Amino acid sequence: MPSVIFDLDGVILNSRQAIIAAYRTAGVIAPPDILEQAETGWLENLVGPALAPDVRAEKNKHYLRFLRNGHAPMLLPLRTAVSLHRTGHTVGLLTGAPVGSAEAFRPRCVKQYLTWPFETVIEGAGTTQKMQHLSGLGRGVYIDDQDRMANVPCGWSFIKYTNQ
Repeated sequence: MPSVIFDLDGVILNSRQAIIAAYRTAGVIAPPDILEQAETGWLENLVGPALAPDVRAEKNKHYLRFLRNGHAPMLLPLRTAVSLHRTGHTVGLLTGAPVGSAEAFRPRCVKQYLTWPFETVIEGAGTTQKMQHLSGLGRGVYIDDQDRMANVPCGWSFIKYTNQ
């Protein structure tokens, strides 16, 4: 059976405001289209390549706290992931979000849906890493809110989620 793999930010969670707030708390004004800025170097251009890793680490700490505290509403594709999981599909989460993001929102998911639908979770992956991971899984469907650089491997279909 094919896999169904979801991205986190902008697909499972409406995390745009949580990311912007986390950067603000870390001392940086993030662009309003922050979800579209992945892998563009915007932070390095703003604070310089030497400071960017420290700023990003500080942002990640606040982001995880915001996820634990419910500052990123769950989106409808999470309900779809739960439904697919309950009907026997292989469901995964593949995201560029910081390591620990899934565990930070997992209690809210389990409380609402009484299950955790994601059999596999890969965090902190850039777009190229995501596509390489998919190629090792055979075939399936990948769902993301960003189609920039999403070059899914043979046997995979791509769905762009746009209702966040």
